[in-house]
Amino acid sequence: DSGGYCDPVTLSDGRVVLTPSSETSIVIYDPSSGAVDMVDVSAVVGAAPVEVFMGAALASNGLGVMSPYKSDYIGIFDPASSSFSTVAVPYVKTAYVGAAATANGLVVFAPGKASGVGVFDATSRTFTTVETGSTSGGRKFCGAATAGNGLVVMAPMRESSVGVFDPLSLTYSAVDISGVETERDKYWGATTAPSGVVVFAPWKAPT
Repeated sequence: DSGGYCDPVTLSDGRVVLTPSSETSIVIYDPSSGAVDMVDVSAVVGAAPVEVFMGAALASNGLGVMSPYKSDYIGIFDPASSSFSTVAVPYVKTAYVGAAATANGLVVFAPGKASGVGVFDATSRTFTTVETGSTSGGRKFCGAATAGNGLVVMAPMRESSVGVFDPLSLTYSAVDISGVETERDKYWGATTAPSGVVVFAPWKAPT
């Protein structure tokens, strides 16, 4: 079954936004008071959405940006006004899985079935892509995180390499891991440790 929510994002004021994957409302939870607010987005996602978004990140300007998975738009939540808006993108089924924000105002989407890395400028609200050169199909990467050196690192699911995106030069590179990890379905999820390294959660990889 399709899940309801995914990828919680912590806002600058401490509230937590739950990304609606297959739900019709955004949930905003305040851990200090326990209050829960909801923003209805059914007018955009429809009455019965299915995996519309898969991944989210807090942009440097404070917007919550949601990566398109089975939709042709990026979701944008503005916590200042509690409003929801979208930016149209070309439709690719299961396009992106995971998002990471950069210091220069970008939100980078890790490609699932999309051929390239998705790059969203949260200030100008413009979207571009940077090709990876990958020949694999779906689930290339599942998860992204910004390392301590500012590079966006993508967790390989069915890729044989770790994806690396430089937000300053807008270039993509790959670090081959075929000699280290041979499972087809490797990792799902990425986070940055205090030391600046990026850690992947194993899906079927042994470590």
